[in-house]
Amino acid sequence: MTADQLENGLTLSVLGLLAIIACIVIVPHARLALALFIGGIAFAPVWLGANLSGLVTIHTALAALALVSLVVDAYRTRSRAAPDPRPLRQAGLHSFDIVFMLLAALTVASNLVGGVDRGQVYLVATWGLMYALGRAAMLRVGLVWIAGALTAVMTVVAVFAIIEWVTSWNPWLEFTGNSSSAFRVWGPQQFRGSQVRAEASFGHSIALGCSLAITLVLTIIARMRNAAKLIVIGLLTVALILTFSRTAYITAGLGVVLLLLFTGRNLSSRMRAGLSAILVAGATLGLIITTSAFAENEDASSDAAFYRLWLWDLVPGLRALGASSLLYRTTDGTSTVGSFASIDSAVLLYALTNGWVPAAVLCIALLIATVRLVLRGGDPALVALVAQIPAFFTVALITQYAHLVWFVAGMAVTGITQAAPNDLGTSLRPSASRRHPSLVA
Repeated sequence: MTADQLENGLTLSVLGLLAIIACIVIVPHARLALALFIGGIAFAPVWLGANLSGLVTIHTALAALALVSLVVDAYRTRSRAAPDPRPLRQAGLHSFDIVFMLLAALTVASNLVGGVDRGQVYLVATWGLMYALGRAAMLRVGLVWIAGALTAVMTVVAVFAIIEWVTSWNPWLEFTGNSSSAFRVWGPQQFRGSQVRAEASFGHSIALGCSLAITLVLTIIARMRNAAKLIVIGLLTVALILTFSRTAYITAGLGVVLLLLFTGRNLSSRMRAGLSAILVAGATLGLIITTSAFAENEDASSDAAFYRLWLWDLVPGLRALGASSLLYRTTDGTSTVGSFASIDSAVLLYALTNGWVPAAVLCIALLIATVRLVLRGGDPALVALVAQIPAFFTVALITQYAHLVWFVAGMAVTGITQAAPNDLGTSLRPSASRRHPSLVA
């Protein structure tokens, strides 16, 4: 055993002991466990601890801890009036749950016959963990609390993103950088022309921008005064602009528009006016700040646009089930697809690694979610998820953004199962609306 292996073994032993203690202390407190998970999404980069464990990351460990805590809480606090021996059954089994179970079953079956590797099984299992956590969190804690917690931590991230753009200093790169392969991939700072693209703890400017776009939508239901809410949304918007990510701009703008169109009757007139003003001001500020940067980097921007179009030339190489024959894994563990070293499309990458049938099922589910929002309304979690659909075709599910997307997807599905027809609020009952005057006209 080498010195490095011995050191890692001792470190893992200490961490294991701390994890046991943490479980004993934290599991009885569901909100604390969920807060730790949300804080991990915001503040723990993907390379943190990457050298110690190949599969269990900080985010998956915190998610598992939070899910166990929520299940324990459900059994401890079940109502005497409805003594269901399985309290989480009140969430209901939705068609989207069946879709996800089908996708997971296809991945496992493909792995058994050699169609996909174990990495895809682990990836889908991670998505399932985040999805289940979102489902349980919405049921046990509620949308308002989750939105408030996410808004709080992402506001701090937004402040650091602004500092990063002004000073080119990123504390996560300076204090948490390590020799892991994850840090080699996500550690280098990005630039748009001569300007730093803010990425904070997320390892990539697009991941940060899209995560801020999700938070921006959910902030609308956080428990705070309207004035404070608009200030926070403005701060999140500034940080989002400084990522110089066109995908993030689109998803944020779409999210605000969907809020105004499909939740407008549940927002006060001042909140509607404030959101509209932020949308216009954000677009104006974005043009002022980003025009010169995009002009400096015009060739690279054009190349990136063409690259995303060229990716679709891979479609003829797709298989119905299993990985494409174009997918090649090198001896160092990295993968290439045809002549492409990376695939900037979550949908296309999923089709290339799992087959076009599972990808088509996933796209149909997203289409149904969109139609559901348009025809019957939905809560901010559903709005946030639908607004991210353009990103699924232009960026892979990377770093903490992937975890946040599936967490919000679980929240959105629970919201749908609890909603009455034509009821925007989903989890917002009339009594909740009275407690949150910004949500009522």
